[in-house]
Amino acid sequence: VNPNFRELHVAESPAFMQPATALVQKVLRENGKPLFDSLAKPATVKKILQEPYFDSSQVTDELV
Repeated sequence: VNPNFRELHVAESPAFMQPATALVQKVLRENGKPLFDSLAKPATVKKILQEPYFDSSQVTDELV
């Protein structure tokens, strides 16, 4: 799941992708709560945060 997709503006995507981007955003807006709830768990958040961190040991429980 790319968290940036939520903030992606349809106008910023290539013209051929705009209908698909708008549709996915609409579906997530209307039905995304279960997905969010399943991802918003400390272990999942920690795993997601460790990806961009150069030193994954810096992703502490306090940070999460």
